[in-house]
Amino acid sequence: MSQPLVSIILTVYNIDPKYLTGCIESILKQTVQDFEILVVDDASSSDYGYLEKLSPKIRYFRNNVNLGLCKSVNRMFTEVRGKYTVRLGSDDWFAPTMLEEEIAVLDNNPSIIACCCNLVKCWEYKKSIIRRPVVWDLNQILHGFYKHTGYAGGMMFRSNVLSKIKIDESLKICEDFAFHLELLRLGSIHAIPHNLYFYRKHDTQITKKFLRDTRLEIIDGIIQRFKLRYRIH
Repeated sequence: MSQPLVSIILTVYNIDPKYLTGCIESILKQTVQDFEILVVDDASSSDYGYLEKLSPKIRYFRNNVNLGLCKSVNRMFTEVRGKYTVRLGSDDWFAPTMLEEEIAVLDNNPSIIACCCNLVKCWEYKKSIIRRPVVWDLNQILHGFYKHTGYAGGMMFRSNVLSKIKIDESLKICEDFAFHLELLRLGSIHAIPHNLYFYRKHDTQITKKFLRDTRLEIIDGIIQRFKLRYRIH
């Protein structure tokens, strides 16, 4: 089977089918169609096996037991066949040109290890925009200037890094922030200043259960461990 250009990792756990349908449709409507969709069902009570019938691009995997997000994503990392990898939450969606725009950045800039975009946070009755740094600075992030650098949505990276790094399975939250630090150790991250990833907000999300101060303490711990591991002062 020929290598797809992009592997899209989609994690599923007891998600409302109406959200999941919109998510899948946003992928299938991309202006670039050279991709595979890796769906990992983390032992949901519902059966999502029907997703494979929606497109030959979909590869469906089901965990026998609930492994959690980090282990599920790492499992999919071992299945990636694309030159580039990007993740999508099962209740989120892509703008039609997201893959095309991020691929162009990575294709034209070999020194860039990953590319992302602005996020649009969507509640039922309002929206807000998360504007990520256009060029991410590892030194600044390690010294506390890490605003908007912890979201996985729409972060496309070169798949060859997966032989060197993975998601930290010891973390319950902020695991994406830790992963991005590892990406920055290997190369630069740039953001397209366009609103290309739509992030659905609702009360069932795990991060809603953690107070802001708790999240900041976890991020500080991640930074300190990173500095110690790589002898950064």
